[in-house]
Amino acid sequence: MYFMVKRLEYFMLTALLSILSVGITFALDHEAVIEKANGLYSEGEFTAAAELYEQVISDGKEASELYYNLGNAYYKAGNIPAGILNYERAKKLSPNDEDLVFNLKLANLKTVDKIEAIPNFIIGDIGNELKDLYSQDAWAWISVIGIWLASLLFFAFVGSAIRGLKKLFFVLSMIALLLSLIAFTFTYNKYLETYKEIEAIVFSPTITIKSSPDEKGIALFVLHEGTKVLVLDKLGGWYKIKLASGSIGWIPLSSIEQI
Repeated sequence: MYFMVKRLEYFMLTALLSILSVGITFALDHEAVIEKANGLYSEGEFTAAAELYEQVISDGKEASELYYNLGNAYYKAGNIPAGILNYERAKKLSPNDEDLVFNLKLANLKTVDKIEAIPNFIIGDIGNELKDLYSQDAWAWISVIGIWLASLLFFAFVGSAIRGLKKLFFVLSMIALLLSLIAFTFTYNKYLETYKEIEAIVFSPTITIKSSPDEKGIALFVLHEGTKVLVLDKLGGWYKIKLASGSIGWIPLSSIEQI
């Protein structure tokens, strides 16, 4: 029995070391490919660099910097829609990266369609700016810390015998609770943006948006490559999309790429 246990421990340890070895080798391989891609980019070989970045991503590695570099490579190679697509993917991971935001704006200037977004109320604009200050995970932690702090302050309020302190603890606990609720709201909105709202970039140079998911549908308007759309529904080989301006129509699946 003793030898069986020892043998089992040996096999488990060997398996664990093998898994760690494969993981480290895989990571080192990725780093080598990324370094090579960076070198090609520096030499002006933008298409070749993009192919290597794509290779790393197809292996399952995701990082804001990787998508950002891929977006730069495509942009420099003249593939504007692919550049915008990867800038948008990077932005989902690092919404406050100033270089990324600047390059995305620069790439959007190259697009034909200038979509005027439906204006928000001032409070909505402020809320969106605050929400984008941190990632979904960061807001989740702020929410948890806020509710924990609110609980501690409330218990301090209940246990305090001094009237002035009692009032202070109560007010502070309510403020902490309010901040926790706001942070939770931002967390939920970030979750919806990341996992529920499906955005996409138009890749067809020119595409006519239809009133129904059919080539015989009425032509509503024309879009060009690089335009961002919100996907509302899917039917057969068509997506129902919505523009920032509020316009809605149907576009072939092959004409867009999801962010």
